[in-house]
Amino acid sequence: MCSATSEISEPDPAPICRIISPVFALLTWIVAGALLLIAGVLTSALPVTALWYWGSLAYVIGLLLGLPAGAFYNLYLYRCLARQGGVPKDFVWRPVSHHKRLASHERRAILPWFGVCAFGFALTMLGGTLFMLGLLRV
Repeated sequence: MCSATSEISEPDPAPICRIISPVFALLTWIVAGALLLIAGVLTSALPVTALWYWGSLAYVIGLLLGLPAGAFYNLYLYRCLARQGGVPKDFVWRPVSHHKRLASHERRAILPWFGVCAFGFALTMLGGTLFMLGLLRV
């Protein structure tokens, strides 16, 4: 008898990864540079009070989104790992590296919270940066 897995061979993803990875890195640098250029132009054109206002608003919204989402994400990940037989010692410093230990339904439940937490962090960093740019212009 033949097994279904021996009849179908999966293509090797390595050749395409060698092409996509440098292109993705280049696009990331291009987008980051464009965003920095746009940010520089906007911060020089906006009044200082607008930088303070929008920076403070982004910072507070980022904290209000990111802190509860991060707490729920870490608590849920901790509980999932504890059910599997123990929480690794590096859980506090590297929680993302333990996503691969989760079952697919657990991963689907936790990744949206991870995304909201990451978005909140990015918004907090953006808000802090805008506020500091406003302070530096005074």
